[in-house]
Amino acid sequence: MGIENGAQCVPELQPEVNTALMRKYDQVVQDPDRFIAEFGVRYVALAADRAEVPYLRVGWAILQRGPYWQIWEREKSQPSTHQASSNSIIR
Repeated sequence: MGIENGAQCVPELQPEVNTALMRKYDQVVQDPDRFIAEFGVRYVALAADRAEVPYLRVGWAILQRGPYWQIWEREKSQPSTHQASSNSIIR
């Protein structure tokens, strides 16, 4: 199922949109490194009181610890194989 941006505003499609978003969320949670590489993520901001997350243990360095957030930078950025756009499709 493909849902283009804006479809979430159609009430009849809301259950399908929610299902697709939750499926994608579950995929990201299960393998964040895959999506970090796919989208070329270079920076991550976490709440200041958040404990270290497993995907930041290798290849990431803390840039700044602030009163509200902590900013991490990816040490070795790999070229992205996916170009994210505002018109991306959720499957």
